[in-house]
Amino acid sequence: MQEVSSLKQSRKIHLGPFVAFFATMILYILLALVCRKYPLGNYSTSISDLQAQYAPFLAMYRGRMDSGIGPGFLSSLMYSFDMGLGGNYMATFGYYLASPFNLLFRFFDVSFINGFVLLLMVLKMSFASAFMCMFMELRAESTKKWYPVLFGIVYGFSSYAMAFLFQIMWLDGYMLLPLLLYFTEQFIRKDRKAGFIVTLLFVFFSNFYIAYMVGIFSFLYLVARMFYLGMFKDIRKGIVKVIRFGIMAVLDALILCIFLVPTGIATLTNSDPTVTGADSHFVLYDLTDIVDHFFVGVSGEFGDVMPSNLPWFFVSTLVTSLIILFFVTKKISVKDKIFYGLMLAGVYISTAIYWFDVAWQVMDSPNWFWHRHAFVFIPLFMIIASKVIDILKDIDKKEILISGGIVLGLLLFARNFGGMESDKTFLFNISMIVSFYIILFFMTRNEWSESFADMPKILPVLLAILTCFEVVYIDPLLSTDISTMTLFTGRADEYSESIQAMQDLEEVRTLAAVKNNAFRAENEIISDYGITNYLQEHPNMFGGFHGMAFFNSSSNKPLHRFIKQLGYAVNYNYFAVQYSYAAPDSDAFMSIGAITTMRDYSAGAYLADDRFDIGYHFYGNSCVLPLAFAADKGAGDFDFYQLEKKTEGKDYFAFRNLWYRSLFPESFTEDYFITLDDELVTGPVVTNGMEVNSDLTTMTELLREQDADPDDEDLPGDETDEVKDKDKLGQEDLALEEASKNARKFHRMNKDLPIYLEYTATAPATGEMYFNLSVPNTSGVFDIYVDNIFISHASEGTFFSQIFRLGTYNEGDEVKVTITSDSKSFTVLEAYFGYFDTERFKSQFDTVDTSKVTVDEVYDGYVKMTADIDDSRTVITTVPYEGGWTLYIDGQEAEIKPYQQAFISFDVPSGPHTCELKFIAPGFKTGAVMSAVGVAGMLVFVIIDGRKGTKKNRTPEGSPAPEKS
Repeated sequence: MQEVSSLKQSRKIHLGPFVAFFATMILYILLALVCRKYPLGNYSTSISDLQAQYAPFLAMYRGRMDSGIGPGFLSSLMYSFDMGLGGNYMATFGYYLASPFNLLFRFFDVSFINGFVLLLMVLKMSFASAFMCMFMELRAESTKKWYPVLFGIVYGFSSYAMAFLFQIMWLDGYMLLPLLLYFTEQFIRKDRKAGFIVTLLFVFFSNFYIAYMVGIFSFLYLVARMFYLGMFKDIRKGIVKVIRFGIMAVLDALILCIFLVPTGIATLTNSDPTVTGADSHFVLYDLTDIVDHFFVGVSGEFGDVMPSNLPWFFVSTLVTSLIILFFVTKKISVKDKIFYGLMLAGVYISTAIYWFDVAWQVMDSPNWFWHRHAFVFIPLFMIIASKVIDILKDIDKKEILISGGIVLGLLLFARNFGGMESDKTFLFNISMIVSFYIILFFMTRNEWSESFADMPKILPVLLAILTCFEVVYIDPLLSTDISTMTLFTGRADEYSESIQAMQDLEEVRTLAAVKNNAFRAENEIISDYGITNYLQEHPNMFGGFHGMAFFNSSSNKPLHRFIKQLGYAVNYNYFAVQYSYAAPDSDAFMSIGAITTMRDYSAGAYLADDRFDIGYHFYGNSCVLPLAFAADKGAGDFDFYQLEKKTEGKDYFAFRNLWYRSLFPESFTEDYFITLDDELVTGPVVTNGMEVNSDLTTMTELLREQDADPDDEDLPGDETDEVKDKDKLGQEDLALEEASKNARKFHRMNKDLPIYLEYTATAPATGEMYFNLSVPNTSGVFDIYVDNIFISHASEGTFFSQIFRLGTYNEGDEVKVTITSDSKSFTVLEAYFGYFDTERFKSQFDTVDTSKVTVDEVYDGYVKMTADIDDSRTVITTVPYEGGWTLYIDGQEAEIKPYQQAFISFDVPSGPHTCELKFIAPGFKTGAVMSAVGVAGMLVFVIIDGRKGTKKNRTPEGSPAPEKS
C-alpha cells in the first residue's frame, strides 16, 4: 500500500505552474485593456526598435511563408531581396526571427502586426511565469506552495520585463531561463540530463545572443549550487559532474552549428565598422545610482533613460524587503549570509565593472539598452527571498521592524541622493513598504484568537494581491514613459491602414514593371508627413515589395557606404539607410519603378492616391534599369568615393552627373542635375549664431598634436566617456582636419533660442528642386524647414552629408530653406541648391540599350539572366555584393568583379550566354559537418553516460538500488 501511495504521489500533477501561467495571461490582458493596446484598444504596441526593426522583420518572415521557393531551396532559405536591396538572411533570422512562436503569424494578416506582437508578449511572459513557478517549487524548502506561484507571476512583470517587453526576440531567453535552471537543478540532484539538453537547444535556437547569457548563468548556478551543497568535498566527482555538464552544453551548440555558424559569420562580417573607444569609467555606476532601481517606478523619458539605462533589478517591493530581512534576521545562518552576500557582490561586479559587463554581452558594448544580461540575476533574488518566507513564522518581530526601517532608510537615500526624483513615486513607495511590512509583521504571528482564526490563510492572499497590484499596475503607471505597455506611440488602426496602402504599392509596381522592368518600389520618408500613426520603417516588408531602405545591425555596410555617396540618410555606423528622397537617376539605377510620397512629384508619372485617404500619392518612373544591365567596361574605374575625401567643393549634384557619365559615356554627355549658380542663391542669413574660425591654441595642445600617433584611438588626457574613432570603411576622417578648417562653424549666442541659418534660391525652370547640406563628417543636430514647413531632423553625429528633395517649383519661384540647431555650435562645409532637368535626363536615358541583358528569373538567392554584349561592356547588377554568391556562365563557375565593392558585376564573353547567380551562406557547409559531429557526439555521450549511471545505480547483486529521499 505504501508503494502504491508513493507511486500516486510521484504522479501528482502540480497545478502551480498552470495557475501562474493563466494568472499572468489574465493580468496582462487586463493591463492591455487599461492601456488600450490593440486589439483591446486602439493604441499601438510598437515602440522604438520594435517599430523600426522587429515588427517589419516579422512581416518579412510572414511574407516568406507565402513566397515561392526558387531553383535552389537552400538559397531561398538563406537570402532575401526584402532586406534593403538584398542580403544574407541568416543573421537576421538567427537574432530576430528564430523563435518558434513566430510561426503563429502564419494565421494572421500582416496588417494585424500590433495585435500579434501583443500576443507574443503575453504568451512568452505567461510561460516565463509558469517556468519560474516550476523552478521555485523545486527550490522550496517548506511545504508552503503559494509563494512559488506568486514569484512566478512577479517574474512575468519584473522591471526588466516591463522595460524590455518590446525586445520580443529577447523574451524567449527570459522565458526559458527558469526552465533551464529547473533542469540544471534536476541534473544536480538526480543526474537527469534530457530536460537540460532539450531546453538548452531551444535557448540556442531561439536567440543565440541571449542564449550566451543564459548559458553562462546556468553554468555559474551549477558550480555555486554544487559548492553550497558540498558536492566538491569529493573533488573528483564534483569536477566530473561539471565536465559532463559542459560536454552537454558544447554538444548542444555543435548540433545547431548548421544554423549558428552561418549566422555567426554573417553577424561578424557585417559588424560595426566604426571604432568606439572603451568607456574611460572603469565603474559604470555606483551603489548610489542603483538604489532607486530596487523600488517601484522609474521616472524619465524613454529617449533619455534607455540609451544608457541602469540594470533593471526591481522585481517587487516584497522581494526587496525579504532580501533585506534575509541579512537582518538571526534565523539565517552566517554561512548562508556570507554565501549569498558574495553572490550579490558578484551581481554588482557583473553589471558595474565595465569589462565584466561587456563580457556578459558577448564582448560588445551596446549603443542603447545597457545591461541586457541583468535578468539572469532575478532568480537569485527570488531564491534569497524564498528562504525568508520558508522561516517567516520563526522570525522575531523586532527583526521585521528593523528591516522595515532599513528599507525606508534606503528609500530616503534614493530620494535625496539617488535617482528617485518624483514625489509621487516616493510617496507610492512609502505606502507600499508600510503595507507590505504590516502584512509580514502579522504573518510572523503563530497564534490567533478564534474570531481571527482564518488570518493565516487571508494574509498570504492579501500579500499576493498587493504584490500583483504593485507590479501589474503601479510600476507601469510610475514608469509611464519607459514601460512598453504605457508608452504611447500612435493609433493602431491608422498604422494598419498604412500597411494596406503599402500593399497597394506592390500592385502599382507590378503594373509599372510591365513597361519599365522595375524590380523595386519605395516610399519616400519625409518627417513632417511621417506621423507616428503611419508606417515609416521598412514599408516594403509590410507591402510585399522589394525596396531600398534598411535598418539592421548586420546590414551590408559596404553597400550602405555606396548609398551614402548619393546623399541618402545613412547613419554613422552604416546600420541604417533611409529612402529619404526620390530622384529619377538614383531610382533608375536601383530599379525602383514605383514610389509613394505625401508630396507632389513632377519627375514621376502620377498613377493614383491610396484608397484609405491617408495622403499617399503613387507615381511611376519611366526611366528604370532592370536588375542587371550592360554598362561601360571602365565604369568600375570611376572614383565613386571621391566626395569622402573632399575638403571643399563637396557638391553631390555635380558628382551624380560624373557617375552616370562613367556608366554610359556615349549616352550621358550633358549634365542633368544642375547646381544653381551663386546669383540664384542667397544666404545663409544667420540668426543667433556667431561665426568664429580660430586657430588659437595652447602650447600643451600643440605639443600633444605634434607628438600624437595618428593611429592612436585617443589622445593622452582625453577625458570623454566615449571616443568615436576612425571610420574603417569611409574616408572622411582622412580629410577631416582640412575640411574642418574650410567649414563654417556657427556658435550659439542665446541658449534660449536655436541657431537659424536661412537660405533662399530661385528656381531656374519648372521641376524638382533639391538641397545638399555637406558637412566634414557627420552632422550636428538640426531641423530643416522648407518654406517654413518642417521636413527632416538629425540627431548629433548621426547622419553624413545629405540631399533633401524640396518639392516641385515653377520657373522663377523662390524657395526658402531654414536650418535650426539647438546645439552649442553647428558646422556647415557647403550648402548647394540643385535643379533636376527631367527632360534632359530622360532624353539621354532613352539612348541606353537595356536589351543586352535580360533578367529571366529572380528568386531569393537566385538570379538567372541572358547576356549578349561585346568586349566594351560589362554586366552590372544591383544585387548587393557579399560573400556566398557564386557566378555561373553557361554552367561554368566564373569570376565576380564587385562594382565599387557594393554590387555584383562580371565580364561576359561576346555573344549570348546564360548567367546564373546562386547564394549559399558562408559557413553553411562547415556548420553542417559540425552539426553531424554534434548529433553523433550527443548520441555517444548519452549512451556511454547512461550506462555508467545504470551501473552506479545497481547493487552488487544487480538489483536496482533503493532510491534516496
